[in-house]
Amino acid sequence: MALSDCTECWSTPCECGHDFKGRSKEYKEKMTKSVNGFTIRDVFEWLSKKDYLSDDPELLYTEFIKEKDNGKA
Repeated sequence: MALSDCTECWSTPCECGHDFKGRSKEYKEKMTKSVNGFTIRDVFEWLSKKDYLSDDPELLYTEFIKEKDNGKA
C-alpha cells in the first residue's frame, strides 16, 4: 500500500482497507504476514491453545510475540 492518502478514508496510511477490496484471501494473508511477521491464522491457532478470555489483551499480545520469537508459537 502506498504511503499517500487513501481515496476513501483519506488516512495516511489507509485505515479502511479500500485497496484490499477484491483481493484474494491468500494475498491478504501474505500482506499481513509481511507486515506483522505472522498471519491471522497463526494468532487464532495460538489462541486456541490458551484460556485467554480472562487475560489482558496486551499481555496476550506480548506473550504471543515472545513465543513467536522463540519459535514456540
